[in-house]
Amino acid sequence: MPDSGDEELSFSTWWNISEKRMNRAKSLTRDLFMSLRQNRLEEQMNPDAGLDQVVREQKQKKERVYRRARRHQNVIDASYDCIEDLARASKKAVDSITQLTHERYKGTANIQICEVRQELRCGRPQPELFRDILDEALDAEKSTLLSQREVLLNMEEEGKELINQMAEKRALLTRNSGERRVNMLHDISSLNQKVAMPPKRPPDGSPTKSNRGDQDSGPREYKQISELKEESKQVLAETSELLERAWNHRKQTLETVRQFSTRRETCQSSGRG
Repeated sequence: MPDSGDEELSFSTWWNISEKRMNRAKSLTRDLFMSLRQNRLEEQMNPDAGLDQVVREQKQKKERVYRRARRHQNVIDASYDCIEDLARASKKAVDSITQLTHERYKGTANIQICEVRQELRCGRPQPELFRDILDEALDAEKSTLLSQREVLLNMEEEGKELINQMAEKRALLTRNSGERRVNMLHDISSLNQKVAMPPKRPPDGSPTKSNRGDQDSGPREYKQISELKEESKQVLAETSELLERAWNHRKQTLETVRQFSTRRETCQSSGRG
């Protein structure tokens, strides 16, 4: 028969091992319940966590499409504002060329009158053929009118070049806006479910930028869009620079026409004297 001491030792060993296993099982059970509780809290904080994988992927795809559509729409809005300003600047440039042309025609007529007067004075009797103050005034008037005509011709050519450049830039912006709209429709059509197009303007009730009228208020300050690609940033920067040049040409035209008109009248008064 086995000794009683051996039986007590075997029972004590079995008890210790069982107790360790029970404690380990309790610890694993506690960790499991804590993990379940943490998952439940995370699901309450994030409602999307309870969605299945397919629905979650579909929603993520929809959000990506919306983000791209918003970026496209921001560029389209900025391009539309640029197109409106380019159209307005083109009209102003045409009007500037018209004023420059009229002023040049007036100067050309005065040059012809001045030349006729010089020819008539050359036909004076021999005792009167000497250079007097009137000859000097006519020469000065003719020289002034010729220099003015050269300046007006250069400004007309500059205005025509600006009109051509603004027409090309408008065509580029229009084409880019059309391509972006096509990309937006393609992205939205790639979704399985129907998605509404994002609004063109923020629904905050604020007026659009296009309500500026035809006043000469200078070039527009365009907002900076941080998510634009370098190519789009470059196009908008070039457009802003072109509008600045057109605005400066407009101011220079008005000032030049005013100054030349005043100077021409002054020269005519000196010639009549």
